Amino acid sequence: MDVQLRASDDDRHRVVAELQRHTGAGRLTLDEFSDRVAAVWTARTLGELAT
Repeated sequence: MDVQLRASDDDRHRVVAELQRHTGAGRLTLDEFSDRVAAVWTARTLGELAT
């Protein structure tokens, strides 16, 4: 993965879907989910998205 590559909306949607899955499984609280989704939508690169 090229961490400097710009993240696409499809990349962001994929990460949000994973966060939803982990929230549904009880691994994240709703507050954690909300914080992480906000970070997903402000991420500019795949490296930032991976964080």
